[in-house]
Amino acid sequence: MAHPVTDTLRVMQLIDQLGTSRNLDEVCALLTSSPALGQKIDGASLLLLEDNTLNEGGRARMPGSPADFSKLRLSFPTPLALALASPQATSYALNSTGTLHPDISSPLETSGFASVWMLPLTSRLEPFALLMAFSRQAAEKPVIAPSHEKLLASSVKLAIRHTKWRVDRQSDHPRLAG
Repeated sequence: MAHPVTDTLRVMQLIDQLGTSRNLDEVCALLTSSPALGQKIDGASLLLLEDNTLNEGGRARMPGSPADFSKLRLSFPTPLALALASPQATSYALNSTGTLHPDISSPLETSGFASVWMLPLTSRLEPFALLMAFSRQAAEKPVIAPSHEKLLASSVKLAIRHTKWRVDRQSDHPRLAG
């Protein structure tokens, strides 16, 4: 296991990079290339919650297309819904006995991913997004301190807000886009 100072430096480097990301695909790409989580992340997806439906807002190194991870109605007890409702990150083994959500049209169980770490993102105690980090190795969860997990969640939330603000601003003021 890495030295705690090294872990803090890696997490702070990732947070700094996330702060300069241009879109949510880049947020996911940064997660897949960073050693900050203590294990190799082979794919990442960021699902945004709107009207009890999850839609993919960003992705990196994922099979299928964003449409495969969109229009996912929240229904319990699917692992996605349970992870989103959880106050902390959870992990889930991907195998032939279960599925993250029955409406995901890309077969994750045969994708080569062995596990997924899911970090719920909340605003005013209400869930609004779910960050999923996929690994080809079976692992309980990344080696990240709870305080670092909170920093990471805050940083991803800011990236989502920044991206939403930029998109809203571009649609309202096309001359100012750029």
